[in-house]
Amino acid sequence: EILEIKYPVIQDLIAKRESWIPAGQILPTDHSAYHDHNAIKNVPADFFAAAYYCRMYKDVAEIARILGKDEDAALYESRFITAKNAFNAKYYVADKKDYTPGHQGGIVIPVAYGIADEDTIPGLMETLHRYIVDNTYHLTCGFASTERILGILADYGVRAQTGFAAIAAFRANAAQMHALGMNHISAAGV
Repeated sequence: EILEIKYPVIQDLIAKRESWIPAGQILPTDHSAYHDHNAIKNVPADFFAAAYYCRMYKDVAEIARILGKDEDAALYESRFITAKNAFNAKYYVADKKDYTPGHQGGIVIPVAYGIADEDTIPGLMETLHRYIVDNTYHLTCGFASTERILGILADYGVRAQTGFAAIAAFRANAAQMHALGMNHISAAGV
C-alpha cells in the first residue's frame, strides 16, 4: 500500500531528475552533493552520481513490477539499460578490468547496483581482491560500498571457486573490524 501511495511521488522525482540532464546527455552532470561518505579512497562525485542515477531506474522498475505496472516497469528497465550502457562506456576500463576510480569503491558500487556487465565481473573481482590485498586487507571504501563489499566478495568468490584470501582475512580480523565501528560485520556474517 505504501508503494502504491508513494509511486506518483517517485515518478515526479524521476521527472525532476531527468529534467536536470542536459539535452543530448544520458547521465547527470550536476553532482556536487554526491560521494561515498567517509571513504578513505573516494570515488569522484560524477561517478557516484551517475551510479545512483542508474540505480534509480533499476529500483523504480522493480517497484513498478511489484505494483503490476508492467508498461512502467518496461520503460524504467529500458532507461536503466540505456543509463547503464552510458555509465560503462564512460567509466569501465576493459584492459585494466576496472572502473576509472581505480580502487575498491569504484568496483563495489557498479557491481552492487547491477551496472557492471556480468561478463566483466570475474575480472572486476580479481581487481577488487588485489586492491584489498594491496591495502593490507583493509577496506578503503565508504558507507555506500562497505555494507556491500563482503557480500560481493563472498558471492563472486564462491561462484568462481577461488576462495579469495580477503574473505579469510576479514574473518580473522572481525574483532578489529568491530572495534573500528564496523558493527554490521562479524565473523559469522562473512
